[in-house]
Amino acid sequence: MGWFEDQLKERKKLDDELLKESFKSLAGMEAADPTDLSEKAARENYAISQILSYFNHQMTDIPANINDFTDKLNYALGQYDVQYRKIMLDDSYAGDDECPLLIFTIVSNSPVVIFPKGTKSYYYVNHETGKKTTIDANLVNRLELEAYSFYRPLPKTKVSFKEYASYISKAIRPTDIALVILLSIIATGVGLLLPYLIKLMTGDVVGSKDMDQFISVSIYLVATATGLLIINAAKAFINSRVAIRIDRSVQEATMMRILSLPTSFFKQYNTGELTARFNSVGMLSNLIVNQMSIALLSFVMSLAYIVQLFSFAPVLIIPVVIIEVVSLGFSVYISYVQRSHTRKVLELSSKEDGVTYEIINGIQKIRLSGS
Repeated sequence: MGWFEDQLKERKKLDDELLKESFKSLAGMEAADPTDLSEKAARENYAISQILSYFNHQMTDIPANINDFTDKLNYALGQYDVQYRKIMLDDSYAGDDECPLLIFTIVSNSPVVIFPKGTKSYYYVNHETGKKTTIDANLVNRLELEAYSFYRPLPKTKVSFKEYASYISKAIRPTDIALVILLSIIATGVGLLLPYLIKLMTGDVVGSKDMDQFISVSIYLVATATGLLIINAAKAFINSRVAIRIDRSVQEATMMRILSLPTSFFKQYNTGELTARFNSVGMLSNLIVNQMSIALLSFVMSLAYIVQLFSFAPVLIIPVVIIEVVSLGFSVYISYVQRSHTRKVLELSSKEDGVTYEIINGIQKIRLSGS
């Protein structure tokens, strides 16, 4: 809670300095030329730009009167409402497989942004040459360096479902959406080959009784089915990576949001109930992501199958469209009902966990008292 409040105070101070800098600029006092940077300033700005780039933001102009790197970092991240927390890089650290980490070199104390490369190494990008350099993760962990992990905070007010869904959508990268759509289109296209191959197999091939043609079509069928399985596996892998990234971002933001709450809030819930409510936030995010991915996949496949109907049975297009519209409306209704039902289930489950914790804690107190 103290760390979170310090960040808020620091950013408020930087906002005041920005206001003063704006008045100075209006009075004719120019800021320093951003191209005229020392080696130290260039490395600091490059590190900040890498962090902002990860969150799909561009580097912002930093006032010339801000010289300390921490102040620069707080100012730049504050423009896009990105926060960070201090972690310890050791053998017990288990972070995201893509999230950048900010560390400082031992000799010159210069900021360096490192990116996880699998589970056994990190890499960083040289700010002068742009080349990637790999670092052994075991070496970094043995040094036990302090690092900073970054995340987007939740709103400081009561978060509605719309705001929560908007927060989750910001954690999804455009490249992830593009890959899922591309793989869905490829999977749908490959899936459309199966009806033609089956029709060919049960029609012309069986009628001709040609063994060579039968073997060829059979190979095509097996290859198509195998390719479809591989594509679906790749799509599931991307979906799991997105879900892990969202879950990590939501958990960090939720924990910092809990730590910033007043002490009166913690009097309403015991430890068990509060833990269950915290875990339910991740469950809700996974539910939203799964529903979004299923809806996207269903939409792409429906369009593809409607196009295929033009060649099979054009008369069925209108009934199929009507069925799809009704199915979409029914799915929206089910999702709305399920959301309210899930909310009630999570609330009751958290209360049950709270009662369970109180019972276990009460048994321990009875045993300690010797009754």
